[in-house]
Amino acid sequence: MAATQEMVDIALSVKPDYVTLVPERREEVTTEGGLNVVGQFDNLARAVDRLQSALIPVSLFIDAEPAQIEASAQTSAQFIELHTGTYAGAKTEQALAQELEILAKGCAQRSH
Repeated sequence: MAATQEMVDIALSVKPDYVTLVPERREEVTTEGGLNVVGQFDNLARAVDRLQSALIPVSLFIDAEPAQIEASAQTSAQFIELHTGTYAGAKTEQALAQELEILAKGCAQRSH
């Protein structure tokens, strides 16, 4: 779901088992990349806090960039999900290998 006030309020009312916050826009069929947690930190941290305070676990859908992973950890979100669209759309073996390396490093990163 989008990390908007309206969507958080709906989730708090419905009480889903789990929420994934994504950079959703009305005109998109699916997201084209991960959340910009670094650039939207305060808003996302508030949304995570409100949801998790209501015992709704939160995952952030992000790109496998070290700064995004670290910022996600600082929001206290329980989980992250890595955007794999660039890997899936890679056209060459070299591009595929490069994107797989980025994802592998993202999976191995430990936040402080």
